[in-house]
Amino acid sequence: MTRDQILALEPGRKLDGAIVHNVMDSKLYVRDVHVCPSCGWETEDLETSSRCQACWANDERVSMGDKESIYDFKPSTDMTAAFEVLSKPEIMDRFQIGVYPTSFGMWIARPFMPGGMDCTVQEKTAAEAICKSVLLAVACE
Repeated sequence: MTRDQILALEPGRKLDGAIVHNVMDSKLYVRDVHVCPSCGWETEDLETSSRCQACWANDERVSMGDKESIYDFKPSTDMTAAFEVLSKPEIMDRFQIGVYPTSFGMWIARPFMPGGMDCTVQEKTAAEAICKSVLLAVACE
C-alpha cells in the first residue's frame, strides 16, 4: 500500500484488516451472525426461533437482529487492541513508536527510528494514529 492509501483508510474493517494482514501476519476472523440487541448473544441461523434464547431463559422476549458481519480484533477503534499491535516484538523493537496528544485534540504517532519522520501520523484518535503509523513503518521497510 502507498502512503496516501494508508492515510486515506478510515477506522474500521479495512484498516483493521490491513493491520491484521500486514502486521499481525494472520487473517481477520469475520463471522456472519445474528446478534441479540439486548444481551449480545450470537447465532448463525434462526431455524429454531427468531427470539434470543439467552433472553428467553430470563423471561424476556427479544427478537434477534439481522445477520451482520462482526469481528473481535479492532485496533483502529480499540486502544487495547492498538497497544497489542504496538507491543508485538517486531514493532516494539524495530520501530519504537511513541504516541502523544496535541494541544488541539489530535493524536500523533511517531516512530523513533532513523528516517521515521515519514511514518509520523496525526489523527483524531490514538488508536487510528497507531495503526496508520505502524502500517507506514512496515511499508517503508
